[in-house]
Amino acid sequence: MTVRPQVLAGLLAVATVTCAAPAYATLPIQQWQTATGARVLFVETHDLPMLDVAVDFPAGSSRDTREKSGLAALTLRMLRLGAEGLEEDQIAERLADVGADIGGRFDTDRAGYGLRTLSSLRERDQAIAVLLRILQKPTFPQPIFEREKERMLASLKESDTKPETIADREFKRLLYAGHPYSLRASGEVETVARLKRDDLLDFYCRHFSAREAVVSII
Repeated sequence: MTVRPQVLAGLLAVATVTCAAPAYATLPIQQWQTATGARVLFVETHDLPMLDVAVDFPAGSSRDTREKSGLAALTLRMLRLGAEGLEEDQIAERLADVGADIGGRFDTDRAGYGLRTLSSLRERDQAIAVLLRILQKPTFPQPIFEREKERMLASLKESDTKPETIADREFKRLLYAGHPYSLRASGEVETVARLKRDDLLDFYCRHFSAREAVVSII
């Protein structure tokens, strides 16, 4: 599959700066912009041999429409479940091989992934390579999409039986009226049921681009 956005092609080179940047008595936040337009925030510290990288995009639940609520959350989830040349299990194995961890980051305004890895050369490079692959070249495999969609539907049906869920939905509806903030981040049973794989591809191409990304490195 060919996807349009060129997401953070220089992230590996950016992360390498952690080895070459001069030391400071304090921990100032350095900032710069990559050639692709991503904004980078970098803090250097030598207390632990770790590298933390977070990549966020303006792709949170407020980008959903009332007809397709839940799309943003499902798109983010699917990114790490298949990328060019890597199946779901292979992604997990490559991360486990170097003791790295990748976790999703999602709220109303932003969506992305955070990576924690050892800063030693082999571990860092392998972990960052996996992060780059899932951000740049997700494949959204149809069988995995169907599985995750069913999981989301089952979770929504269970949540809809809980009084706290019903109260929260009504509160947001009254507070935000027709604004996208009134939508439930995980979507509704009827909206998620209508989602297609092409919806995820379209959402990814529109919202996961380097020029809109914020990269945080410690």
